Amino acid sequence: MFCNECGKNLDTGVNFCNGCGSIVQPQQQAIPQQQAIPQQPEKQKGKTNILKIVIPAAAGVVLLATLGGVFLFTDVFSSASKGNDSEPSEKTSTISSRGDEDTTDPAPTPAPTLAPTPNPAPEVTPAVQLQDNEIAGIGGEVRVTRETEYTFSPASTGMWEILTTEAGGSDPFIDLHDLDGYWIDSGYSGYGGSDARIVAPLYEGTTYVITVAFFYQQNELETCTLIVREYDEANEPPPPPINQAVMPPEGGTIRVSGETEVSFTPAITSLWFFSTTDSSFGDPNLEIFDANGSLIAYDDDGGEGYDASLAELLRAGETYTIKVGFGWGDSCTLHVTPSPEIDSGGGVVRIVNLEVYTFSPEHSGVWEFRTSNNADCDPILCILNEFQEIVWYDDDSGDGLNAFISIELDMGITYIIVAGLADDSSGSFDLSVSPG
Repeated sequence: MFCNECGKNLDTGVNFCNGCGSIVQPQQQAIPQQQAIPQQPEKQKGKTNILKIVIPAAAGVVLLATLGGVFLFTDVFSSASKGNDSEPSEKTSTISSRGDEDTTDPAPTPAPTLAPTPNPAPEVTPAVQLQDNEIAGIGGEVRVTRETEYTFSPASTGMWEILTTEAGGSDPFIDLHDLDGYWIDSGYSGYGGSDARIVAPLYEGTTYVITVAFFYQQNELETCTLIVREYDEANEPPPPPINQAVMPPEGGTIRVSGETEVSFTPAITSLWFFSTTDSSFGDPNLEIFDANGSLIAYDDDGGEGYDASLAELLRAGETYTIKVGFGWGDSCTLHVTPSPEIDSGGGVVRIVNLEVYTFSPEHSGVWEFRTSNNADCDPILCILNEFQEIVWYDDDSGDGLNAFISIELDMGITYIIVAGLADDSSGSFDLSVSPG
């Protein structure tokens, strides 16, 4: 076969002339159906758009592009004048549908179809919205100047220590939970004064949230240093010193600062009341130990707010230890008072709403306890032994709504008499105690 432009003898099946670079028109070859070139209507015959592909003669090759290749071509569209007198240049060729004068434009090469860009994955919002604060996996320390949340992903599984230092009077606390909001532990003041501390097992691959907040401000400044480190027993601080104090035998009030052990030897056998007040947003608790060191009573939050309150029958002449501790905070006022006592030979006392008395009978035998002058209120009576076990209870066995108890008591034992009103009502009445 020969080139239609320059006449050079060509090998069968080539598409371009290696002499002039022109496109070689296949001889007697049907065009596949999918590449059939549509015929222009007859009225368009006098006006033709010609696609000219410029090919460098020296290269003798056209780089056709695929999706990731490179096109080396220039599309030139021109309008032919009437009479179809436009001629191709030496280095252009006209693609004809029949190989004669009736030429038509081939179908435009469609632009390569690009794969649609996938939509980005939706952003996952964590269960806990955090500030942009992150502690390195090996731990570290940071200065905290306001309530702040930090994320921490430990580099190794093990025991970790989280603590605050240099808190001054701002009284920080630490809250530890995971990203799902699951609470793990909390630390409050009491570690080195008003600083807080947590020692907890943490796991590699898990992200934790450490919240540092403050109970109250001093000089309008919230500040402390947060330290996160692997737990080392060598860093374990010595326990804070336990202060010592002595309560007078008749009871009284003392101010407690820090964990304190108060020695108390009551002057009388009585039901003694212990309570804390003025704890400055702290959380005091009370423990009472006997002379052998055995715990006999404990309370936390039994009083107003976070204050503690309890009652215990203590014997005259025995020494007890009242231990005052703190969940947080480090100071409070401790009150120790005996319950009022009914004379050992009996007597009459006026009860308002609810009162507790002790009674040590002067002899063994039957004793009667009776309420009167109740002004339509409904008195009740309860008698407990020295172990604070109920030995008798009555409501309405006396006249009308009054209470009455007749019971045998032993000399030398202190009994607790609880006199009050039914149904949380209010009022007053007389309580008389006499031999039966």
